[in-house]
Amino acid sequence: MSTAGARTKIAEIENETTLRGNTKQRVGAAMTAVLDAALLVPQSPEISSFTAAPGESYPVSGVDIVVTAPATPEGGDNMFEVFDHAGTWGDNPVTVDFGSESCQGVGELELSTAYESAKFRYESTAGIWRRVY
Repeated sequence: MSTAGARTKIAEIENETTLRGNTKQRVGAAMTAVLDAALLVPQSPEISSFTAAPGESYPVSGVDIVVTAPATPEGGDNMFEVFDHAGTWGDNPVTVDFGSESCQGVGELELSTAYESAKFRYESTAGIWRRVY
């Protein structure tokens, strides 16, 4: 579901509720805040190597692409996502480079399953990236 579609759904739920006044507004605001925190911002398809930015979601396909994790990660909301929108990773794997950090013990991770997606979150307490899915 797109961000716009999710926001439309929130508005529909708000209109259908039997809540009144301030309670209805607070529920709507809470739902919107959860949506904003959960969604990453989709970007245009990437066909060459690039450095990811925190909070972004990248459709990636091409040959010899390296996605570099953000260089100065901070904890909490520092996440990024890459996904194979075109089904090409089976033939053209994408490499995620974590630079001086690591992702659960490895400096680079190869993504090679067609239509796969991978979301990464930096954990400042451990000083590492973790693959969320």
